[in-house]
Amino acid sequence: MQKYYRSGVGKLLYLMIWLRLEIMNSVRELSRQMTISVGNHVKVMHRVMKYFLAYPERGWMLKPSGVEW
Repeated sequence: MQKYYRSGVGKLLYLMIWLRLEIMNSVRELSRQMTISVGNHVKVMHRVMKYFLAYPERGWMLKPSGVEW
């Protein structure tokens, strides 16, 4: 269970850094519980992941401008 939790929080950290800054506080609080996570922490991690998937239009959208250098 601990390995599953750490893997999930690692994925959220990656998404937070590169795509979605609005989940920063949630991921910060989840990462504070890396050593002693309980079942409730896993439920909260799933909740943040569901939020991420529910609103795909939010976050950064990088599109090339088509200008050649």
